[in-house]
Amino acid sequence: MKKNSLYDIEYYQKIKIAQERKKKKVKVRRTIMIVIALIILVYLVSPLSKVGEISINGNQRYSDAEIKKIAGIHENQFNFLKPSFLVSSKLKNSKMFTSISVKNGFFQDMQIDIKENRLLFYTNKDKKIIFYDEKNNKIIYDGNNLKKYLAVVPELYSSVDKSIQDKLVEKLSELDESVTNEISQIIYMPKSYDKEFFRFVMSGEKKLYINANLDSIVKVGVNYHNFAANTKYKCSYIEYIDTENKAVVKKCK
Repeated sequence: MKKNSLYDIEYYQKIKIAQERKKKKVKVRRTIMIVIALIILVYLVSPLSKVGEISINGNQRYSDAEIKKIAGIHENQFNFLKPSFLVSSKLKNSKMFTSISVKNGFFQDMQIDIKENRLLFYTNKDKKIIFYDEKNNKIIYDGNNLKKYLAVVPELYSSVDKSIQDKLVEKLSELDESVTNEISQIIYMPKSYDKEFFRFVMSGEKKLYINANLDSIVKVGVNYHNFAANTKYKCSYIEYIDTENKAVVKKCK
C-alpha cells in the first residue's frame, strides 16, 4: 500500500509540474501575441504604415492626379497594400510610358520618375481628331490641350490602311526625338509600285522634304541632321536611299 501511495504521489506531482509548465508556456505565448498585436496596432496608426508624399517627375501631358489614378495609389493609403513593384507594374501595363522608376523614400514617401510616350502624329477624320503615340495608343484631347498639341504634332494627311499606319508608327518610333520633333506634316503618297510611300515635311531652317517609303525612312532619319546642314539648296528633297546606303538630295522644282 505504501509503495502504491508513494507512486501515486510522485505521479501526481509529475502531472502538476507538467500542467504548470504548460500554463507558463501558454502565458508566455499569450504575452508574445499581445506584444505582437500591440506592435501591429501602433504601426497601423502611425504614419509609417501609410504612403507619404508622392512626387512625380517627367510628366508633361499627364497630370500628377492622372498618373496616381493609373498607378492606383494615393497619399495616406496603407503602404503594404501598394508596394513599389505593384505601382511600377500598373504603370507599365498602361503602355503610356517608355520608362518608369518607382522608389520608396524616407517616412514612406514615394518617388515616381517617368518618361511619357512621344506623340507622333494625329489624324482628322469626320471632324474627329485622334493622336497616336509611339506605342500606337489612341489619345483624344479637347480644350486647351487639343489646341496645344495641334500646334506641335504633325498631321497625317489622307486615309491610310491600318496595317500601313501601324508600320508608320513603328518606323517613326525608331527615329530620334530630335528628328520626329521637326516633322510638321506627313503626306501619304502611294505609288503604283510602292503603297508605303510618304512625304515628310520638315520644319528646319531650310525647306526640306523627305520622300521615302517606310523601309527607308529610318535610314534617312539617322543622318537627317547632316543632310539638313549640308544641303546647298534653300529647298531640297531627299528622294531615296541609293545602293550605297546614301541619300539622294535634289533641289526643289
